[in-house]
Amino acid sequence: MSLIELKTKINVNCDLDLKNLHRLNYPGLTLKEISKIELIYNSSKLQLSDVFKIKVIGESKERKKVVLKGSNNLFQNVGFKWKNDLLFIKGDVGSYLGHKMESGTLNLSGSAENFVACQMTGGKIIVDGNVKDYLGSVDFGEKIGMNGGSVLVKKNAGDYLGHYMRRGLIIVNGNVGENCSNHLIAGTVIIKGNIGKNLAFDMKRGTLIIN
Repeated sequence: MSLIELKTKINVNCDLDLKNLHRLNYPGLTLKEISKIELIYNSSKLQLSDVFKIKVIGESKERKKVVLKGSNNLFQNVGFKWKNDLLFIKGDVGSYLGHKMESGTLNLSGSAENFVACQMTGGKIIVDGNVKDYLGSVDFGEKIGMNGGSVLVKKNAGDYLGHYMRRGLIIVNGNVGENCSNHLIAGTVIIKGNIGKNLAFDMKRGTLIIN
């Protein structure tokens, strides 16, 4: 297994769109190719090497371990369409963590904003901190939310968890906000703490376990 380490070398104080980071999943990438992955920062196009110090250890045509250091809540779309590989994020992130994730593992040591695991179809997300609203939910203008995979949130989650969720597993060790599992199509939701108002409104199928 090869290791790719990304450490921020600039002060990220505007939205940083990391949607293209999933290109690290491509096999056989050279350091030069990794460096040229395109990011959007403050509405401008940059390359990965403009924002991060990049270190690559070992070579692997199979699974990679990627470690992202120095993130904050302005890091958007981390793990978009992620598959196969391991991604460890040392810090907080913004919205859309694991959006449309297909496989692999995302492990976040901090907290995340809204739409974690939105339309995820496979893989595993572990969040050591809190997440805000729309965990495992549908995106704006879409009809189906999380559609596979699993999410573990070790602390608390916000409102509209599992909104139109179709398949998969969500576990929250702490509390959740209002409108949890509204319009749930199927899947499993386990809440170990307290819940807010309007639980499971218009739920169709699935399993909901509240301690």
